[in-house]
Amino acid sequence: MVKRQKRGAQVKQNLEEWKNNLFHKDICVVGIGISAVACDDGLSIVGVYDGAPAQKLGLVGGDTIISVEGKSAAGQTAEVITGWLKGEAGSKVTFVVRHADGTEETYTATRAKVVIPSTTTEMLEDGTTGYIVCNT
Repeated sequence: MVKRQKRGAQVKQNLEEWKNNLFHKDICVVGIGISAVACDDGLSIVGVYDGAPAQKLGLVGGDTIISVEGKSAAGQTAEVITGWLKGEAGSKVTFVVRHADGTEETYTATRAKVVIPSTTTEMLEDGTTGYIVCNT
């Protein structure tokens, strides 16, 4: 007799297999652990990685890094600004953030190794639909 799985269980199993087999190329960087894009004022944070220094500081999506180590981030590319934020694990970096409410705050983070997952998966509430996000 063949045991039948519920459709949601099969979708979840397939998501995990795809995640582990097809997209398993996580990236490790040393920095503050943000996903961000360049904007006119500097570097707009899109997301913060779990356990990263940025998360420990309370940074969130919508915050904008406007300077790093006294250098203005305005007009710079994302590659330039993230290069300023990266460095040797255990070293410190100081930067200014403009929050969504317009307030500005200076932070000092200790750079750390951050694992950027190549994909994240999630089962939606209906129990039969899987959601895959490719980060890299």
